Amino acid sequence: MVFGSPVRENKFLFIGYWFFVSFYFLFLSFALVIGMLSGYWIPVVIFAITAPLLFRVVYYFKTVILKRMTKKGIVMITGAFVVFTFGVIGATFLFAENLAVNVSKTVYQGNLEVSIGSLKGEYLVDDPSIIQEGAVVIPYQASVGDGSFTLVVERADEIVWEEDIIGASEGFIEFVGEESSYDIRIYTEQAKEVLVNLTYQR
Repeated sequence: MVFGSPVRENKFLFIGYWFFVSFYFLFLSFALVIGMLSGYWIPVVIFAITAPLLFRVVYYFKTVILKRMTKKGIVMITGAFVVFTFGVIGATFLFAENLAVNVSKTVYQGNLEVSIGSLKGEYLVDDPSIIQEGAVVIPYQASVGDGSFTLVVERADEIVWEEDIIGASEGFIEFVGEESSYDIRIYTEQAKEVLVNLTYQR
């Protein structure tokens, strides 16, 4: 098992082992939900890998020095480990370059609507493919409740169109398209209540 084997001879270590394992999977379930909503998995992967490894190291040393320490000392070490581990994970989420929370994307009769409760960094709205060269016109509506963002169309990391959104805005995404795939992205330092609606010609 990735967490190692529990020490059955010591009731305190045995209970502590299963307490951490249960808490780990509970927190991991929460992290997976955040990952699915945001689309960013790096903090989740870091937590999933590092937490069991750190636990094994600390659990091993607690087992080795158990006879030399009081129960109070063991409790203090365990508490410090838990605070450190989840502090690191919390900091990873807090300082992540890209983090989107409460994301909703719907497509209905040629309309694409993306709603984001809170966004930091960038988010891919859509990646349409142009199958015929010529003028591309996509009506859009965009708004933000707090902060601002830039709506950008990119082709191979080259910006072909962009618009800064502060408050509410609507208009047309217009550029000369080539046969290629394009990315429509949102860039922001921090924004809340982000809404983007695109209407594709049918």
